[in-house]
Parts: sequence; C-alpha cells; structure tokens
Amino acid sequence: MKPVLQPATIDALEKTWSAPKPNRQGGSGGAAKGGRAVGRLAAVPVILAGALSQADRSDAAIAKLQRVVKRSPQVVVKVTGRLKGVSHVAANFKYIAGKKGRAGREDGLETDEGERLWQTREFNQHAARWVEWDAASEFRRAPTTSISMVLSMPEGTNPDKLKDAVRAFAEKEFAGHRWVLGMHTDTPRPHAHLTVAVAGDGGERFNPRKADLQRFREGFARELCDRGIDADATPRRARGIVMRPEKSPIRRMRDREAQQRAKGATPVRSRYVEKLHGEVRSRVVDHTLETPMDAALIGRQRKTKWTYMKAVAELLRHDQPETRKLAGEIAQFVKDMPVAETRATELVKQLVAAREITPAKEQGKGPSRPEVGSAPLQDGPDR
Repeated sequence: MKPVLQPATIDALEKTWSAPKPNRQGGSGGAAKGGRAVGRLAAVPVILAGALSQADRSDAAIAKLQRVVKRSPQVVVKVTGRLKGVSHVAANFKYIAGKKGRAGREDGLETDEGERLWQTREFNQHAARWVEWDAASEFRRAPTTSISMVLSMPEGTNPDKLKDAVRAFAEKEFAGHRWVLGMHTDTPRPHAHLTVAVAGDGGERFNPRKADLQRFREGFARELCDRGIDADATPRRARGIVMRPEKSPIRRMRDREAQQRAKGATPVRSRYVEKLHGEVRSRVVDHTLETPMDAALIGRQRKTKWTYMKAVAELLRHDQPETRKLAGEIAQFVKDMPVAETRATELVKQLVAAREITPAKEQGKGPSRPEVGSAPLQDGPDR
C-alpha cells in the first residue's frame, strides 16, 4: 500500500514551499485604463488543491520531499534590469547575442517567433518595434520597455537541454508577450538571458513581483525535470535557512574593507555601514538584539521543522522500507538545518571578533543571552 499523507499535512507542506504573500498590493508600473498587470498574480501552488485527488497530492508532496532532502540543485531566476527606449533595449540585445564566433555565445538572439538575430541593425529594428508597440498601448505612463532576466543552473548542466527548458518556459509563461532569448556557456554556470517586452498583446503589463519569481522558478524547474535534469525550486525558508542574503552593495563594501585591511590600511566605512553597526551596538547594550522580525524568522524555522516532522510521523506508520528510509532522511534533514541566525546576530559576532563591542556578560549586565535559535522544537508550530 502506498503511503498517503493527510490533507492537513499536505496543506502545511504546500504553505512551506510556496512563495510568501505580498505585504501590499499596488506599486509602480501597474495597469491603467482597464489593463491588468501580469506578474502580480498569486503564485501557482506547488500542489494544486482540488485539482488532484488526495492520493495524487500525497504522491506529489512525497516526490517534492525526496527532492528537498537529497538537496537537488536549485534553479536561479532573477530580474537583472528594466530597459527603457530603443538604445537601451538594443544594447541589451547585443549583449545577449554576444559576438558571432565567440566561444560560449554562438547562437545569436532567438525571438519568440523563432527568428535568429545577429546584426546590430537587426537589434535596433527589433528594439524599435518593441518601443512602438509600447507607445501604442493605452497606458498613461510606460517608462519601461522591457525587463531582462537570467535563468541558470549549476556547473555541469547540459546547456542544450537548459536552453530548451528556458524556451518552453517562456512560451508558456509569457504567451502574448514578445521575448528574446540568448544562451551563454562562457562561464562555469550555463545560463540563459531572457528579455520580455512589458506590453502584451491584450493590454497586459509585465511587472513581476517576488511571488511571481517563485512561480517562475517552479515552472523552470518543471521544464528541466521533464528533460531529465535534476532541479528544484524550494524557498530558502523551506530548507531551514533563516538568514537573508546580503545585499550586493553591502557585500561590495565589506569586500573593499577586507582589501584595505589586507594592505594594512584603516578601512573607510560608508555612512550606511557605520549606521548599521551603530544600531547593532545599541541593541546589544539595550538587550534588544532580537527584533520582532528576527523572532518571526526564527519562529518560521521552528514551524518548518514541525511540518517536516509531522510528515515523518505519518510516513513511519507504513512498513515499506523505502518509505521508512525517506522518513529517516527527512528527520536527518531537519536535524542538519543551520542554526537560526539572523544578519544582526552574525554582525554582532563579527564586531565582537574585531573587538569593536564587548559582549553583555563581560559588561556585568546580567547573564549572557542564549544562542539564537537554540530553543527546543515545540509540539506544534508557533502561531
């Protein structure tokens, strides 16, 4: 008998794997005069409730759990720019296409209609058509002509299959929009550049939000899996990762500081970094290191662990060796999750190591704080 997870467990897993709900509606770049904004729709659920039977939903959830615990390669889909006007869009086309004969960029530019573009004149003409199409729309303000994205996979991925997957993804996701595709294999990670015209055939505006990027990742991963490439699109929080990635400008600031220290010079910090360090110092002194947002992130990891362990308990009710093996792998995956640490607590460790602040216990201000994220797993999720 095949293992079947309970509907409540499947719902909890689906919520864990889905993109977070947007904090607010609206924003710039929206539709006007009756148009609708594409890219602000709710993300398609990982497992379609109502469209599948409980057994099928359970099978889909178990398959997803298998990919999660074996740490399938994560797809990358990110927006890289918003392009305005003929010259800007044409320059993007030229970069995507690369130079004919250059290793790793030999395919030129492929359009949604199957055309192949190579020449600068062709890029300019194609960009002009996009701008004309956008200018003819009924929108009151349309500063952005197109949006560029990058879709990539780890080193070793078959580039031909990856390009085929990107093409299939674009045909399904951006039907009614013009797009161009360029494949690059001149770096260790094969990646595709996809630029989509903002104006759609039916008056839609392409304006992706965070939830849409997760939907794009899931769609791209499905196309890769259909072509025999192991891929997954799981949010960081579903893998137990609490710490958000450091923003690129801040990372570059830190890199410059490290280079200055390596040369024996006193690092010159930006006003932003100094302000950030000052806020963390004051929070250490006031014993308010953990903000409500930090507490919510840590609580979310506990809830994620509880959800996975609930699936483990249900799988252990079955006697099949492969099912019990999966249950053990999920339990080990939960055990191996990183410590729930936020950017603030990491920065405190860096400042303590650099002797820029003194831990509270050395200041005589009471007992030291417990390690962030060290609380035991609760019997149920935090509410």
